[in-house]
Amino acid sequence: MTDQIFISNDSEYPWEYEVGEEGRDDVIRWRTLLSGDATPSRGISMGTLEVPPGASLTKHYHSPLEVYYLTEGEGQLLCGDERKSIRAGDVVYIPAQEVHGVKNIGPNLLKLVWIFPSDTYSEITYHDA
Repeated sequence: MTDQIFISNDSEYPWEYEVGEEGRDDVIRWRTLLSGDATPSRGISMGTLEVPPGASLTKHYHSPLEVYYLTEGEGQLLCGDERKSIRAGDVVYIPAQEVHGVKNIGPNLLKLVWIFPSDTYSEITYHDA
């Protein structure tokens, strides 16, 4: 696609799920909002993630760095063997190859925006840690 100014709304994008969990509201889900293979953008991929109370995004790592911006809720950043408290308004910078995950420790959804410096989200290869 051509790189250009555009405006879209997150409601225009479908929720994505782990295999077998499609359509459920009680599981981790995400929306990919910027990805050069689907939007007229390049150099960045971005989306949202929702983690229900008690759920965890499994610890993993990938080659590009990643940034989280928490918009709602509270949780723990699982970084290596450490756990660090995170809450709405926090920005989290995750260097490339760093093991990380997220656990929702609050009573409400944990919502965050994720950003990768990559043309497409499909370029990101997740590795279990």
